[in-house]
Amino acid sequence: MVMFFFIVSGYYMAQSSEKPIKKNVGYDTLFFIIRKYKKMIIPILVSFIIGFIILNYNSDFYNIINHLILSFWELSLTNMFGMYTYTVISTTWYISSMIFAMFIIYPIMRISSKDMFFLVIVPFTYLFTLGVIYQNTEKILRGNSAWYGIILHGSLYAICMILGGCISYRVSLLLKCVQFTKLSKVLLFIIEWTIYCGVILCSYIGVHLEYKFIISVLLIISVSITMSNVTNNIYINSFISSYLGELSFYIFLCHYFLLRLPLLFVDNTMINKYIFIYITFVYLFAIIIRYISKVIENILSKNKQRIMGLFIST
Repeated sequence: MVMFFFIVSGYYMAQSSEKPIKKNVGYDTLFFIIRKYKKMIIPILVSFIIGFIILNYNSDFYNIINHLILSFWELSLTNMFGMYTYTVISTTWYISSMIFAMFIIYPIMRISSKDMFFLVIVPFTYLFTLGVIYQNTEKILRGNSAWYGIILHGSLYAICMILGGCISYRVSLLLKCVQFTKLSKVLLFIIEWTIYCGVILCSYIGVHLEYKFIISVLLIISVSITMSNVTNNIYINSFISSYLGELSFYIFLCHYFLLRLPLLFVDNTMINKYIFIYITFVYLFAIIIRYISKVIENILSKNKQRIMGLFIST
């Protein structure tokens, strides 16, 4: 769920506030964003190439060139700054929105006192942006391409949920300072997993649109409990959970263009018959994309100095 990813991203961004400023806020903000970009660009490029071939295999030369040119905004992860055009991966709107939000929130976090940022700026702005979305989208929280005059819906949504992650970070610090009894830990564990299971269930069965605003608040609570580790969740640091957590990113990158693949061969009304095949393909492609990305990253890492030498003389 995009909402969950935004909140977790906000949590880790807030966690970086504990690190000292290296040079100045501008430098730290730029390189914080660049580090995020570098971690994701290889998997995005691999996913894009595979997706582009799938979606344009029967296109004429003119459309292929046109689509490649218009894909610049998606590949540069700037489409959610307003240049929302042709997309292959489509879900890059989430990453672009995250970058947009962090360009705004991160420097404010660094120049503000911690108490002012976490106790005043964050909760007020979270509720304010949540209210703006509520009043301007017919009470639809999720979305990306609606234009508000100065900002896309998805970017405002990202700001709101990343601020929610900042709230989770602050609450998790408070929870870590409390000596909970065994009974309290059991109750927190029940609350944590009741919320997670409830959110997953709601995403499948569908709920009233207005309830998703409440779900966002509940997720902030559950992420706070999880990240505080007061319930001694072994799964947080386990190999399996780490692998599945990493794989989910690749699933996120490839699921959209794979969803459009069957529509090239079957009628839209028949798509449900192929749902299990689709899920199998998503996991298969995610594993393949992850493997190819790791190979490329290793090659680039081992030959970094040699590659740099092709362009920069020492």
